[in-house]
Amino acid sequence: LKYAESFTACDSSVWDEVRRFLSSLKRLYAKEGKGIMFMETVMPNKKGLSQTRLDVIPVEDATLQDAPIFFKSSML
Repeated sequence: LKYAESFTACDSSVWDEVRRFLSSLKRLYAKEGKGIMFMETVMPNKKGLSQTRLDVIPVEDATLQDAPIFFKSSML
């Protein structure tokens, strides 16, 4: 694999694989009646490069529906 600063900066084949994995997680939690939110965090390290972490947060469907409104209002 080639280094990339974030998941969205990855080569398209890598990003496609990540999206397939995320879709699998969505299906897994849907069986439990939950949705999931993803949060990507990019942190610089001591070598001047960045390290990316993708958190998966399971939530109730009602919470998932309200999430875009909450995040949009928090950015204002």
